[in-house]
Amino acid sequence: MKQPALDSASFFRRAIFAALVIGIFLLHTVFSFEGLTHKTGIDQAQVAREVARGNGLTTQLVRPLSVQQLIENGKPVNLEHMPETYHSPLNILIYSGVLKMVGADVKGSFQMGSNDKFFALDQIIAITCAVFFLVAIGVNYLLICRIFDPKIASIVALIMLLSEYMWQITQSGLPQMLMLTLFSIATYMTWRAVETQESGKSPLVPALLSGFFFGLLALSHFMTLWIFIGYFIFAVFYFKPRGVVAVGLVGIMALFIVGPILYYLEQTGEPLGTAFHAIHNDESAMRSLDTPAPKVKGILSTTGQSMLRQITTIHNYLGGLVLAPAFFIALLHPFKRSSISIFRWNILIMWVFATAGMALYGLSDERTDPNQLHILFAPLMCAYGIAMMSIIWSRCSLSKSHGIVSNLHYIVIIIIVATPMMLFVKVLSQDRASNRSV
Repeated sequence: MKQPALDSASFFRRAIFAALVIGIFLLHTVFSFEGLTHKTGIDQAQVAREVARGNGLTTQLVRPLSVQQLIENGKPVNLEHMPETYHSPLNILIYSGVLKMVGADVKGSFQMGSNDKFFALDQIIAITCAVFFLVAIGVNYLLICRIFDPKIASIVALIMLLSEYMWQITQSGLPQMLMLTLFSIATYMTWRAVETQESGKSPLVPALLSGFFFGLLALSHFMTLWIFIGYFIFAVFYFKPRGVVAVGLVGIMALFIVGPILYYLEQTGEPLGTAFHAIHNDESAMRSLDTPAPKVKGILSTTGQSMLRQITTIHNYLGGLVLAPAFFIALLHPFKRSSISIFRWNILIMWVFATAGMALYGLSDERTDPNQLHILFAPLMCAYGIAMMSIIWSRCSLSKSHGIVSNLHYIVIIIIVATPMMLFVKVLSQDRASNRSV
């Protein structure tokens, strides 16, 4: 007799969550949207439009360094159709497909009117990013359900949804939301591989499937190859038979990156194209007519300082998911299930290599830096942090209470994370009210 009541309560909670998803989605893609916020996102969007129009992987943004690379490689220079050798291709190709579907491939379409506040295609790009973000929330929910339980998974999903920082990224046009989706799927398959091996079966299939999604991740941003290096090291030492999975992962990754490398070699004569010279976020190199030599002097000190800054301000880079830094405390806890304990070391190794890559290549204090990879780890780190807090809370007398009090720790976490968004909504409503009065 009580089961229908439980089903009704579950349905009611899901309906509220669905309404919240729709409301926040519309808030950030329609009501508060004022155009793409990051120059790199805008740049990728204009390259995508060139691809949609049938001009190939070309750009209207002319970088003097790219011109010099073409000249040195004996290639003709056409400033109206410059080869794109700076950005990773996958996000651009996805954008181009979306733009073609809405008719943006027709030259002269989607012109900006005098009364328009933003370019209409910018909103299409932001909606695409937001959809990827919602998919990433769903994948992380399924993954954390398998690692821990549906309650922790639901809290993480809600925290992600209420993170104003995450939604700011969706409005930037950067590929981070696509990257978050692909990384979440890759780690989901990695978890399945760990589960399979712990049960005494061969982990080969899910481990190689994870390699497939890590390959797609590399095509969305080549900096994520650092994450793959960490995963490869984990695979070498953990998956059995040793070496078989590792060789398979290298082969899969090679299939994904050989195409872009050959393309960059053909156009620029360099296997990493133009972006390699922006090391340490040095955009001035892009304006040089001389191919700059790789920066060696002071590189160790600069990299070390960057790593230290990332570690001391890690909470800022983890997207406001308040308990994500508690992941590092969870490394000390002896979880009962061996798979949970093993999987956290995989997360740690990947994060360490990602941090090293960001330190070497450059990561600014900007909230929406194109090289920001910490955000990919935030949901899983948050899950471990919440699990650790739940263990501590279970030893508190309040946890034995009934109703809201027993879940007080979850409520506090959600309120802290949701506060920036609530303040944003308040400011937005005040601005709308003042505009109407004027």
